[in-house]
Amino acid sequence: MKSTYTILILLLATALLYTGCSNDDEAEASVTEQQIEKLKGSWKAATVTLDEVQQDDYGAFTLTITGNTISSVHYAIAGNPEYSPWVSEFGGRFSFDERDPSAYLVREDDVSIHYSVTETSLVMEFTYEQESEGGRQAAISGNWKFTFSKVQ
Repeated sequence: MKSTYTILILLLATALLYTGCSNDDEAEASVTEQQIEKLKGSWKAATVTLDEVQQDDYGAFTLTITGNTISSVHYAIAGNPEYSPWVSEFGGRFSFDERDPSAYLVREDDVSIHYSVTETSLVMEFTYEQESEGGRQAAISGNWKFTFSKVQ
């Protein structure tokens, strides 16, 4: 009878030991890591609007996003018109907004970008304020909306 209790206690202890163990390799990806995977790739502008007015100079505009760190991604742009709300001629970096990384990015010039992404589409909306004395550069200030299709 004493050996039965000993075996029962050993079995119970072994069961508790195995249920207390977890496999760290199977840890679920963070929201940011999931978003990086969705964002990575090349995106071609399908429609671009400024203050809800269609912009026709973006027919060749592409945005390519590559993973960088757990909190940011690099981007490269091509086909950018001469006057554009993209501060860099060739690319830059997006950081994920800690308050809501599944919906907001922050560009390197601190412009907050609301985004939504699926496997085939990316929508980015932001307000860009260009400080200038007028002319065409002032005409790029306003509410921008870029709708992209994933390049296969």
